[in-house]
Amino acid sequence: MIEEGLRSNTDLEVASLKVKEAQATLMASRLNYLPSLQLDAEGTLKSFDQKKTSKTYDIGVSADWEIDFFGKLTNAKRQAYAALKESDTYRQAVQTQVIATIAANYYSLLMLDE
Repeated sequence: MIEEGLRSNTDLEVASLKVKEAQATLMASRLNYLPSLQLDAEGTLKSFDQKKTSKTYDIGVSADWEIDFFGKLTNAKRQAYAALKESDTYRQAVQTQVIATIAANYYSLLMLDE
């Protein structure tokens, strides 16, 4: 009964989804330490009076890397990690509450049967 209750409880499912969301946020904050690259490609075709077609290609590349002098990235990562721990703790609390409720109701039913 406990396994069925854990599988079908919507509050526990929402708490699990919040944990996954917090994990994704933590991963994104860790990826902010990596440089970002951007590639821009453009091509044009020009023809005047149906003569020979002129082709022009432009390719631009840029790289950006933020240096964490004042701890902005580190604080964002710490905040994301704390949010992950908070979400996981909340999920555990919901799971414990569901188990306790199922067990209490089960023993109440047994007592009433006697």
